[in-house]
Amino acid sequence: MQSETVTGNCSINGMKTKFNLNSLTYGPIALEPVPAELSGFVLPDSEAGFAQGEFGKIFLQEIHLTELNIQYNIFQISKDLALDFSCASDTMQTHAALKNDSHFHIEGIGELYLAEGQFNVLHGSNLKGTRFMEEGQEYRSFRVSYSPEILSDFLPVFSSLEEWFSSDLSQPKLLFKNHPLLTVKMKDIIENIIHCSYADELRRFYLDMKTKEFLFLSMMPTGQEITSSVWLTPHSMELVHESKRLLENNVEQHLNITDIARQLDINEFKLKAGFKKIFGVSMFDYLIQTKMQKAKNLILETDKPIKEIARITGYSTKQSFLNAFKKYFHNTPGSLRKN
Repeated sequence: MQSETVTGNCSINGMKTKFNLNSLTYGPIALEPVPAELSGFVLPDSEAGFAQGEFGKIFLQEIHLTELNIQYNIFQISKDLALDFSCASDTMQTHAALKNDSHFHIEGIGELYLAEGQFNVLHGSNLKGTRFMEEGQEYRSFRVSYSPEILSDFLPVFSSLEEWFSSDLSQPKLLFKNHPLLTVKMKDIIENIIHCSYADELRRFYLDMKTKEFLFLSMMPTGQEITSSVWLTPHSMELVHESKRLLENNVEQHLNITDIARQLDINEFKLKAGFKKIFGVSMFDYLIQTKMQKAKNLILETDKPIKEIARITGYSTKQSFLNAFKKYFHNTPGSLRKN
């Protein structure tokens, strides 16, 4: 059966996706307003577009929230269809196949099959590929697009994901080697989002909370192997070594990892994962180790007051220094100095 080819160029501007479809056989496919008979499928507050031709029907819609986009798409295919797409943006997406299997070919990844009910997390600064759909089938998909920065709140809980998020993004990659199944809870969240009955600001607040809950659950499927590896350029390695020097030479300052990453102009996740890969210890643990070693040397080699040593090693109060010192050495500065 001969496939018709549709070319789609997806550009993201302010986290809003614009669909521009063209067919080698039928020419440009313009997305028109959704016809009245399909208005029941339109999500409130969404931007929706509809196209119809010999290939079948394409129904695309998207809800724009503050930090993420929700996309719920329906394809009713009359002829085999190969839908080419490209998207240049530093965004991530969690894609779920709600009805029928999703078959893609993505440059840099290869063939990608999501069976009905499966999902995965995809990241890449430039995505190009093709989606294949078969004659006589209906496809429904749910996708959440979001900036990597939104995950900064997740990583303290999912520290094992830091390495994956810090690796090279010039090539697309999947979070999980095997596509996880949507859990009952995740399916309920999708249904709640699609059929949300709230209106106006209350609706947007609800959608934002439920979508972030969906992302939270998509990060923690049980027993799934993460496709993680830290990819460091020579320049990135230099910056990691420079971060070590900054930690050692600025102990008295209240530097934190976010400040260092900003100062060196390097992704914070990549900095932390690269530091651990090169030096075998986390940046936080190395910072504490450096502070405590300097404090120990000052206690044993000088007669400086404990309050001044606390200041020199970057602690705002004497008590916070004493607590940290005792936790690290299982001893007090005074006892160490006497002995």
